[in-house]
Amino acid sequence: GVVPCELVSAGRETYIDKEGVEWTPRNTQNDYEVEYTMRGALAYSVNTVSVKLIQEAGVINTIALARKMGITSEMPEVPSIALGASSISLMEMTTAYSCIANEGVAVHPYYIESIRDLEGKEYRNFKPETPPVRALSTETAQLVTRMMQTVVHEGTASRLRWRYGVYNDVAGKTGTTQANADGWFIAMTPQLVIGSWVGADDPRI
Repeated sequence: GVVPCELVSAGRETYIDKEGVEWTPRNTQNDYEVEYTMRGALAYSVNTVSVKLIQEAGVINTIALARKMGITSEMPEVPSIALGASSISLMEMTTAYSCIANEGVAVHPYYIESIRDLEGKEYRNFKPETPPVRALSTETAQLVTRMMQTVVHEGTASRLRWRYGVYNDVAGKTGTTQANADGWFIAMTPQLVIGSWVGADDPRI
């Protein structure tokens, strides 16, 4: 129900989880006196706004939506999932973004499409038989896609434009975990979703 232009304070807040552990998210820009639109907060990866929005939407509701979009990994019921507290695979992350690119209809990934012989005879079809499921409304998926275009036009992924000269119709989202142990970039074009990850199985490396 939040519109892209709605203003949200970037001020710091302390959250307490079910075990009584306190947690205060920070922003890399130290911009706690600023108000951001939801669109701007997404473009510049403003952590404090992300956590406030997940609190407003509800952590359990957010997890339920993630499940509909294709996330199967364990997700703790804590607001820090807004900043990547869950260990989610690259395939799952790309699958979830494919749902957005597919205007809200979840897709099921598969590696092999079919096996054929030299004459073209098909011996087995591996395409999933699971029917498509609508996880988001078409309007919501389109709004999120437009906001993710801002990430590429002027936000944390703008280097794609000014440094690498990619001027295609691209929406995307960058992501980093604490101490840059992981680096993510998911790119969406009208026909293709690409997920990329840099990191190590052991985050201490």
